[in-house]
Amino acid sequence: MADKAVKTHTNVSNREKPQGKQRKDTQEKKTVFKSVLDNPYRIQWPKVPGNVQNLIFSHTISMLDGMSDYTTTVRSSSSKRKRAERVAAKEHAAKKRRLGQVSNVADADAQAMDTALDSPDASTSANAQGEAVTSCSPNGPPQPPPVHDHVIIGINNVTKRLEKQTERVRYPKPVTVKASSTEVAPEQPTLSSITPPDAPPLRLVLVCKADVDPPILIDHIPHLVAAHNSSTAAGAPIKLVCLPKGAELALADALGLRRVAVLAFDADAPRLSQLDDMLTSVPTLAAAWLACKPHVRSVPSKSTTIPTQLAAPAYIPTHVKQLRTTAPTDMRAAKEQRTRERKEVKERKREELKKQKEKEKEREEKERSRRAMGNIYGGFMGGYGSYLYAL
Repeated sequence: MADKAVKTHTNVSNREKPQGKQRKDTQEKKTVFKSVLDNPYRIQWPKVPGNVQNLIFSHTISMLDGMSDYTTTVRSSSSKRKRAERVAAKEHAAKKRRLGQVSNVADADAQAMDTALDSPDASTSANAQGEAVTSCSPNGPPQPPPVHDHVIIGINNVTKRLEKQTERVRYPKPVTVKASSTEVAPEQPTLSSITPPDAPPLRLVLVCKADVDPPILIDHIPHLVAAHNSSTAAGAPIKLVCLPKGAELALADALGLRRVAVLAFDADAPRLSQLDDMLTSVPTLAAAWLACKPHVRSVPSKSTTIPTQLAAPAYIPTHVKQLRTTAPTDMRAAKEQRTRERKEVKERKREELKKQKEKEKEREEKERSRRAMGNIYGGFMGGYGSYLYAL
């Protein structure tokens, strides 16, 4: 068995503790060991020193300078443009009602709101108001900061980008081989030939692990990063860094958003090279069972078919853990005792249910007798009143 740090648990199990009444007839038990296979597909989060986390976090905040102002300006201009479109649509609907083109007012409202955006008058009015809103700013439309096109924000966006990049690295596009070609296997693909020029590969993924609740929302990110880094065609690996607690709100403030749980930068992000010295202390995630060459697929031509070449994956050694526990010395006596205890519990519940039914029956009898006495007393008082009235 491979050498591995073992964590020993000495707490008493809940099944060992006497439940309810203290059990007097404690059985003799012996110590036994049970073999348990460790899960080889578990990928842990990288352990990054606290000072490195703080340095990377502060540098990230400086890289995002200007993103908050740009996001706020774009959101404000978008809301003003939509407001102008709604005003133009209402004006167009009022104009159609005044001209009497549609007899029913309700139909006019619905038809006008549906066709307002397609109408040349409404579009002209909305464009005019939009130009007026844009002209209010002296410098024209805002220019995005340099890092705007190199940052991916959000759990879903980062997950999609990691999945696409991993798929391109591990499963390149099919290679067509001609019949006259004498080469048996195509050239080993690299990241530059696999990744299109309009999508630079990711290099850094930042996760606010301490601020995400529930943590299952981000449990898949280490596995995606390890799957990408385990391919020989990946080139530079993707670094995964967990930010300190409270980083989510600071990143959201820097980006002008409400919440930011995951953030990623591609290889062309400005000022990202300044983090190279700090990222050397960050461990690279990898999956040993996926460390192999990419699956090169070939497309058969008219007369020649080249088989698909797959590299053998690397597996980690099997690790068997020994779980120390206890078991009764006499198993037959233990089973008989459990059966006897179950019968006693059933009998106790049956007796409690019987007593409860008897109490309910007594309560019903008392209620019935009380009602009967009330009826007798009422009849007597009624007859006595009639007698006095007759006198």
